[in-house]
Amino acid sequence: MSDVFTGFSDDALGLQKYLREEQWAKQSWDDVSAEIWKEDIKPQLSSLLSECATALSASTGRSFTSELARPNPHGNVAKWFWGAVVPEGRTRHNDVQLFVALRWGFVRVGLYLKNEDRMKSAVTGLSDREEEVETALMKAKEAGVMPCGRIPDVSSGRPQPIERSEETWAKEFEKRREMDILKAWGVDDDDLRVSEFSSLVLEAFTSLMPFYDLISDEVP
Repeated sequence: MSDVFTGFSDDALGLQKYLREEQWAKQSWDDVSAEIWKEDIKPQLSSLLSECATALSASTGRSFTSELARPNPHGNVAKWFWGAVVPEGRTRHNDVQLFVALRWGFVRVGLYLKNEDRMKSAVTGLSDREEEVETALMKAKEAGVMPCGRIPDVSSGRPQPIERSEETWAKEFEKRREMDILKAWGVDDDDLRVSEFSSLVLEAFTSLMPFYDLISDEVP
């Protein structure tokens, strides 16, 4: 198993399409599906996130680690495969995620937060700082990373960009009870299949760091 990300394989990018065709039935997670997860998706996603965690730790002075979500949560078949870069000592469940998610139509990359307690502290971090928030979100937008709305679990993963409808972004995120700021590549995009994709993911994550700093509850 290589520790270096060399791109996603066709099997890795195509498995969710097959599972969707089978309506994510439990029997669709057969020996072939399990083998693709073990030999392709898991090592490829792990190496990609590990490289990004290492690079972000070096560039920010923080300590980041990475982790993967299970492919069959609670005995069901996952409707997307994903993992995240998170602060050392935290998890994808209780802190801000810098995530990569493989859905049946798109690979999504960005920042996500839904944990209720962390959402409260994040919204507090944005309050009365609207000019800084707008500047941070513009920095992300320059890299093609934008606030997006919630999509159905069975969605292809196509982003649904949102505009601020509340007085401030703090109130907007508070209303939505989550933060999802991302960009995406269609699964047919050749960029996904080469080692340089890790640089594109890191570029997206780096563009989000000014916003990340505003909602962080850690001292850099």
